Amino acid sequence: MSAKLLVDTSAWIVSFRKSGHEPVKRALLAALDTFSVVTAPVVILELLQGCR
Repeated sequence: MSAKLLVDTSAWIVSFRKSGHEPVKRALLAALDTFSVVTAPVVILELLQGCR
């Protein structure tokens, strides 16, 4: 069983932006390869509220 990682909303937002902080983007990509990334309803809500 792989470890689970809950990614914070701010990390997702940074990773989606073209001008996002590159170390955060690389860390998230590495986490997606290494861990079972999970989410929570509040994270989904926050991301959807920011969609344009």
